[in-house]
Parts: sequence; structure tokens; C-alpha cells
Amino acid sequence: MIQKAYSCYRRSFLIPLPVLPETATRFAKELSIPVTKLYPSLVKMEVLKRIFFSLSGLKLKHIVASVEDEKGKVYGKKKGELYFQKDSVFGPTVLSLSAELSPAIHESPMGSFTIVIDLKGEMEDFDSSFLAECEMRGKESIKDLIKEKLPKQLFPTFLKRLEKEGVTLEKKASECKKEERKKILKLFHRFSFTIAATGDYKEAIVTIGGIDTRALSKKTMEVKSVPGLYFAGEVIDVDAYTGGYNMQIAFSTGYLAGKSAGESLALQLL
Repeated sequence: MIQKAYSCYRRSFLIPLPVLPETATRFAKELSIPVTKLYPSLVKMEVLKRIFFSLSGLKLKHIVASVEDEKGKVYGKKKGELYFQKDSVFGPTVLSLSAELSPAIHESPMGSFTIVIDLKGEMEDFDSSFLAECEMRGKESIKDLIKEKLPKQLFPTFLKRLEKEGVTLEKKASECKKEERKKILKLFHRFSFTIAATGDYKEAIVTIGGIDTRALSKKTMEVKSVPGLYFAGEVIDVDAYTGGYNMQIAFSTGYLAGKSAGESLALQLL
């Protein structure tokens, strides 16, 4: 269908051809136009643990989310909101991280990366405040102090993780050992899950990769090696974070390509 359309396109110089990035890159390859590999971007991150079913629907605000590899190297860090789905994490922080890391996640073995959630990332004095409360409210249960700091839906999962770390929760705050307090604070700052994959293209807001921009004229969006052929929008290898930037890319490149093609056609008709 595209080849037929392109044959008509070459005769008339301009037929709008809205296509998916995957289709456009296949078409470009047939014409020996350079393309870069495609990856879904601005998309959810799927996780390995099934524990997410109990967290599905939970929305966290004022957190800091980061992605680390197996050696602890940090590849990205974002502040804001994060949402739990039944098998994945979503939200503004995750979308931005996927824009930076989708290629690395897809090109690495499953389980190579971990998403780390700092539940108190925007509270600089959280540690000192929590420890002070442990002293001031020493007769109260350490479990109750922790409960006050977490969303109700997250609390049971948080406790299970502490128990696996050997933290005894059925005790007074004053009886909580120094090492146990360290483990509690660590979990507040490193509530993590292993990443299995990102969502697919159908779920992605944009696509990383596409028609190599070096193959296009920056002034017209015309393919340098194929006169009369123009590419614009998501099919070209340009993408950005959320916030309207990708829409602006589509509008600007689409306007330029259409204007340039129209001017070229007008010259041919003189």
C-alpha cells in the first residue's frame, strides 16, 4: 500500500502519508534511507514481583524514583508521582525514566535493572525526624510509628519486607535496636522492584528511533537521497519528555514538511 502510495506521491509530489513508525522505517529501508532502531518510550515499566496486585491503584506523591543496574549504578532519577498497576509502575516519574532507559532495558537481559523508590525523597529531614520520634514516643509500638508515615495500602507490604530483613516489629520504639532503625530508614529510601520490561508500542506515548535525521534536510524535512519525499512527526528519530514537547515536534516538522512540499510542487507547476 505504501509503495503504491509513494508511486502516486512521486508523480504529484505531495500525498500526506500518516503511518506508524514501524511501517515508516520498513518503507525507508526499501529506499535505502538510514533509520535508527525503534523502542517504546514514555511507557510503563513492568516488574517481576507479583506483590503488585496488592498495590494496584496506589498513587504515591512527592517521591524520587531512580533506576539502577546490578552494580548499583544510577541511570536516571526523577521527582514527582508514581502509580502502581497490577504488574507495573506508571506515572510521570516512570514515563520520564523510560524515555532515558527504554533502549538499555530492551537490549539487556531481563532483570538487569531495578527501579528504586525513595518514599521520602522530598523530605530532607525525614531521617532525623523519625529517629527523634522514636526517642520521644519510645513507649509506643515501632509498627505504629511506621504506619503513620505510609499510605494504608502500602503498609502491609512494607512490613513484610522489614520482617524479611529481620526487623522485629512487635516491640516498643525505644527497644528498637540501632541496626533495625537503619533497616527501617533504608527501606523508606530504597523501596525497590526488579524491572522485567517496559510496556509495548501500543501502550507507549511515543517511539524512540525512526528515520535518521541526518538523512533529512533540516530546512525542508525532505529526504536528501530521494527528492520529493518528506518525513515528519513521530516517524523521525526525535522524541522528548511529556509536557507537550512531542506534540510540538509533530506540529513543527509537519508544518515544515507540508510547506516545503507545497512550495516544491508549485515550482514544478510553473
